[in-house]
Amino acid sequence: MTNIEKITKAVAETKVTSVWDYFEKRKGEIAKVLPQHMTPDRLVGVMSYVIKSTPSIMNASQASLISAVIQTIQIGLEPGNLGHCYYVPFNNKKKDGTVVKEVQFILGYKGIIELVNRAGKAVVLSTECVYKKDIFTHQQGLEPVLQHIPFADGNRGEFIGVYAIAKNMIANEKMFVYLPKNEVEKVKNSSKSANSSFSPWKNWYEEMAKKTAVKKLCKLLPLSIEVARQVSTDETVRTKIDKDMSMLPDETNWKENVIDVDPSSEEQKPVSKESSEETDKSAKEKEEIAQNVNLISEKQGKRLYAISTSAGISQDELKKFLSENYGVDSTKKIQKEWYEMICNACEKSPSTVKKCSEVNVEEE
Repeated sequence: MTNIEKITKAVAETKVTSVWDYFEKRKGEIAKVLPQHMTPDRLVGVMSYVIKSTPSIMNASQASLISAVIQTIQIGLEPGNLGHCYYVPFNNKKKDGTVVKEVQFILGYKGIIELVNRAGKAVVLSTECVYKKDIFTHQQGLEPVLQHIPFADGNRGEFIGVYAIAKNMIANEKMFVYLPKNEVEKVKNSSKSANSSFSPWKNWYEEMAKKTAVKKLCKLLPLSIEVARQVSTDETVRTKIDKDMSMLPDETNWKENVIDVDPSSEEQKPVSKESSEETDKSAKEKEEIAQNVNLISEKQGKRLYAISTSAGISQDELKKFLSENYGVDSTKKIQKEWYEMICNACEKSPSTVKKCSEVNVEEE
């Protein structure tokens, strides 16, 4: 069994709400797929901080969150305050019409710079935002010119553009790209998560503008296929695990723009009482429909009971396992995304299911 297969199996046997516990228990296996500059203890500490400080991530699909973490590990970046990447929860519409809250992996501009500079063929020297009160001139052509003197006294005015500078180490020449605000806005509006209250575009606009300039500059640099593939993982959703996450298809539904609004957001329009009641009723009905569609069928429930019975697992043991690990007390409440993991646990690891029941008895 490969390391990735072991991790995938571990995900299936781990509590849905205990992501950091998963890292603690699997340090040895994770260490084998980590780059040299990062230790398991360091990764666990950073991820625990990120998850605990962003409770909204815990409401997203466990599979998408674990995949995003493994993806970060594989390309050698570090989540957290460094700004290498972001995990953004949003509602992703599936092919069957259901809407599932999933984690989208978003690269920060510092993460892209780290990937490019590490390869050694080019070096991103700097990226800066330009404001209305700054002294700024630029000229393209055979003799390109870039001059920027930031306004030094207080407020620099509104954002008007952004640039990035790099050096092509192979050709031994410097180059730059400049994007005015309207071009940055075009990129922002094309982002799936731009309208989400959790989006980096909303919370760190300047940083995302810098990333836009750096990504455009990367098209002019001599990047290896590996680095280009790593950069292409930006703004993607994956729910599976592979030896090379960048080779898996992006599961983001770009055709449907389902906004994930932060309930704590203050940007809410006042509505009348009648309108509010109708909206609440409509939202509740849609939520009930979505939940029912996302649950397994009666036929699938019977199949699960047959598998568990063949493995010597009683109905009470199965229910306790479901309650402990997935927070449900009946097979009728099992979500489709959990189904195969539960079946595999019953079929391949019946002792794990029974052990869960034994632990509950001891605690009582």
